[in-house]
Amino acid sequence: MVRHKKGDISLNMIVVAAIALLVMVVIMLIFTGKISFFREQGDLCTTMGGICKPDYEGCNAENYERQQPYLCDMNGDGEFTRDTGTDGICCIKV
Repeated sequence: MVRHKKGDISLNMIVVAAIALLVMVVIMLIFTGKISFFREQGDLCTTMGGICKPDYEGCNAENYERQQPYLCDMNGDGEFTRDTGTDGICCIKV
């Protein structure tokens, strides 16, 4: 019969605790916006089902479109500026 000492902790328990800590840190980074990839992909107009249109054209109220604060890239430079004159506006059917 093997006797266990008080405070004896198995290697399995240490590995499980380390993995749980790592998962919690990653989740915290995602929700606080520190991982910009997740935030930027969620802010794209096309990801949200919208259509990017030039600012002067505007959203078509007859088609029940409404302007939303999502990111567009009308000039194709790969940068999503919030300046609607450069990168357009996001129109989503409501």
